[in-house]
Amino acid sequence: TPYWYSFSRKNYTNNSNGTVDTLTEQNSFDEGITWKDQYRTVYTYNSASGIANVLHCFWHDGLGDWANSRKETYTYDDNSYLITVLEESWDKDSSKWLNASKEEYVNNNGGTPNKIIFSIWQQNAWGELGTITFTYT
Repeated sequence: TPYWYSFSRKNYTNNSNGTVDTLTEQNSFDEGITWKDQYRTVYTYNSASGIANVLHCFWHDGLGDWANSRKETYTYDDNSYLITVLEESWDKDSSKWLNASKEEYVNNNGGTPNKIIFSIWQQNAWGELGTITFTYT
């Protein structure tokens, strides 16, 4: 009976302070004898140790190197509360990052979100997809 094994593994590299620097995902189709790079995620942090950027790449066999896929940029207010997550997609033709989606956080005084607004970039403008409103008791 024909069968196949698919193995995957995740390799984490940490910064000196213990936060994740890089996550590399690999697959093996020969029972774990050889491993092939698939995806890489690179994290950068701000001075308050909050995530500033997350870069997602995929292994491009033709280039023999990592190729950009998408990135997320995290913005915080003066109290280090998350207020925006911007996601951009890499456009290989223009070699530029293009807006894709964003999340906007409206926080209470303690930094807990009261509302998250989800938007998508369409026709050179942000269009709201939906909102989640939180109620705390």
